[in-house]
Amino acid sequence: MFANAVESWEFELNPNKENAGLKARRYLYAPMRYEGKIVAAKITVKEYTDADLRNKLYSIEAIDVDLGA
Repeated sequence: MFANAVESWEFELNPNKENAGLKARRYLYAPMRYEGKIVAAKITVKEYTDADLRNKLYSIEAIDVDLGA
């Protein structure tokens, strides 16, 4: 899923969130297969200022999914 993700735009860091050591918080979007359907997924990636730290997938969320019939 990550290999198919696109970063549609770049955001500034939110000053109301914990940003210590962060270079960027990136939001990528990708198709995800779930129960035979394709749904949109949002992937949050934290990029760190310390080059020795690896970037981390922070969360993967389905977007506006109706799992009903």
